[in-house]
Amino acid sequence: MLLIFLLEKKSGDYHEEMDGNHFETWFETIMPKLKPQSIIVMDNAPYHSVKKEKIPTNSWKKSAIQEWLTQKKVAWNQDLIKIELLQKVNEVKHLYDGYKV
Repeated sequence: MLLIFLLEKKSGDYHEEMDGNHFETWFETIMPKLKPQSIIVMDNAPYHSVKKEKIPTNSWKKSAIQEWLTQKKVAWNQDLIKIELLQKVNEVKHLYDGYKV
């Protein structure tokens, strides 16, 4: 799959046009074409390390953290303050804290 980016940005750098979705699509297309024992080297471009989903952080609203916990079927109660809800998140976040590629 050939990706072509029109350099409409002032810097002329394609990195401004690339994002996680474009990279993931390209990566899924190129993987079957690689020979066995191939080595892939990636740099620290932000689109190389897109998370599968967002994990609640301290900047999230309390209601959003509660909703995330409910979606993940993690028990919590209305008496918990935000920091306690985040402790519950920390107990299970390893189950959801992964990368797309």
